[in-house]
Amino acid sequence: MMKEIKFRAWHEKLNRMIYNLSVKDSISEWVDENGKGWCFEEDIMQYTGLKDRNGKEIYEGDIIEYRNKVLIIGFCKASASFGLYEKDIDDIKNYYWFDNDISESEIEIIGNIYENQELLEQMNEHSPK
Repeated sequence: MMKEIKFRAWHEKLNRMIYNLSVKDSISEWVDENGKGWCFEEDIMQYTGLKDRNGKEIYEGDIIEYRNKVLIIGFCKASASFGLYEKDIDDIKNYYWFDNDISESEIEIIGNIYENQELLEQMNEHSPK
């Protein structure tokens, strides 16, 4: 079965997440009740193809609870795969690979890196220095 490819983006000026994007080159477009808009590449997040235990789609940038850890969903360009990060998406030392053993029933989305900055701060406070 082929994985569904979807994108969302954080729109800073509107201060909200935009879903159902049409991605072209480095710009994404969408149409909603307020008309047409666009977002730049750095704000675009891809759907992982997984859902959490509540049936919610998991995207890059989501903050999840998995096996009693709070982790961030990220994309590793070097391996072209999604993974779980302990705190800093740029820190490859704290990276866990998504694999076939991950059970969606063990994952719960608790926020995302744009709308829940307080979760990121808590992660940094509880991480070893």
